[in-house]
Amino acid sequence: MKKVLIFALTMFTAMSCCQQKAADQENTQCQTECPKKEGCKKGACPEKDGCCPDKANCPKEGCTGDPATCPQAADCKKGDCKKGECPGKVTFVPENCPANPVNVQSYCDGLQHIGLPTAEVQKTIDFYQGLGFTIATRHDINGRDFAFMQMGNLLIEVIPNDKPTMRTGAVDHICLNVTNIEDLYNKIKGAGYKMIDQNIVDIAFWEKGARYFFIEGPNKERIEFCEIVK
Repeated sequence: MKKVLIFALTMFTAMSCCQQKAADQENTQCQTECPKKEGCKKGACPEKDGCCPDKANCPKEGCTGDPATCPQAADCKKGDCKKGECPGKVTFVPENCPANPVNVQSYCDGLQHIGLPTAEVQKTIDFYQGLGFTIATRHDINGRDFAFMQMGNLLIEVIPNDKPTMRTGAVDHICLNVTNIEDLYNKIKGAGYKMIDQNIVDIAFWEKGARYFFIEGPNKERIEFCEIVK
């Protein structure tokens, strides 16, 4: 009986040593392989989850939990995120709502266009033509190929972008068709709206060009006010 107990104890000790050795090897492998994977820092591999099986579990360079550096849950350090959101994530910006808003009805007659970023301008044009849209205008602006697709009174601005968002909410901006843009600009800026453009921008679009400026809404949406020169 004593021999049996000694044998069992020896086997248990040997198994424990093997398990520890395997764990040490796995940890060493994690330390050497994890840094090679995108978004992972050396020494930051989750010990319980192996060697960064999912880069979303690894801390990314510069992510501190601040919404400015953690725009998506995948960019947050593991353990910092709860229910898919970064700690302190901004969901509304009340500062973008001025105390004395400007009613733009007297300047605006409705929606002018929606801006859609794409890495494939021609293929996007082909897609919307297949739906029945036509090309209203197309211009090369500083080496970038812009197009407006039209159906009835709806215009979609096809915006060249090497890195489009490629997810729900990918629309870049909405644009309101306005008149007397200089007066409107002064009122909007004077009321305290968050100005993206600090001046009215002139662009060689349409027959005689267009003038526009952008503001930012409380949901981080971009709103353009544009006057087509007559």
